[in-house]
Amino acid sequence: MAHYMLANGREGTEAVKKAREFSLKATELERLLIEAQYASVVENDREKRLRILQEAAEKYPKDKEVHTYLAMAYSSRGAHEQSIDEYNKVLALDPNNPDALNMIAYEHMGIKDFDKAVEYLKDTWPFCPDNPTRSIPWPKRISGWASWMRP
Repeated sequence: MAHYMLANGREGTEAVKKAREFSLKATELERLLIEAQYASVVENDREKRLRILQEAAEKYPKDKEVHTYLAMAYSSRGAHEQSIDEYNKVLALDPNNPDALNMIAYEHMGIKDFDKAVEYLKDTWPFCPDNPTRSIPWPKRISGWASWMRP
């Protein structure tokens, strides 16, 4: 899966195929996630991927990885509101999840709710200790974000 996540084209596709071959040894949740990835990468069937991820979310409502993948699936379809709902489920399970905080900000940008986007981006700040721009004060940073986020 790492090859696919790193956008290593052919290697990624082969890794997903190999994961599916060995999925009988995986848990049910892992099998569902592998099948969803296979549907997307190998079969190029986004609808099937979405159905599998929805099934996984129903069966495993407390799994933040499932909700993250489902949020990403909705986002790729431009379904920002549904994606936000799924990221909120992740945050209900893990309120300080930096990836969910960051991605929900981008979803809010997608629906032009820039104030909410900035609010979530501020929440990600404590999780970025190595960020070289940490020395820029928040008011200046927010006005900078607002200038490129707003039409």
